[in-house]
Amino acid sequence: MEQKVTGFIVACKQFFGFKDGQTLLEFKTEVNALTPQDRLDMMLAMTDKFKGRYLVGDIYAGQAQVEYFTFCAGDLEDDMTDGDLEREYELAMQDHFEQHIRPESDLVPEFIAWAREQLVRRAKEQS
Repeated sequence: MEQKVTGFIVACKQFFGFKDGQTLLEFKTEVNALTPQDRLDMMLAMTDKFKGRYLVGDIYAGQAQVEYFTFCAGDLEDDMTDGDLEREYELAMQDHFEQHIRPESDLVPEFIAWAREQLVRRAKEQS
């Protein structure tokens, strides 16, 4: 298999991604500030990790967002079967999902107003 040559900054961006709200310029500045030892440590870390991915889908819109997670070689056990490996991958994926994906809504005040109206109407109907 042909291996694509990638620069260090691009490799870091693909492997680690940006922090929340971080711009490309801020990311480059952070990577450029690394010491030679830091760079070596990061390169070694990137070689013993598998970058997994999964889709977070919107069933109604038919769209999905790609999410990435890493699986460390140190978490593998010598006697793992293919079934064990599949379960470990799925557990790592689920763990990432639970830690990084959360629903958000900007309609909470509207919901509260609607719910209050429903409760008032119900109380009037029952009296």
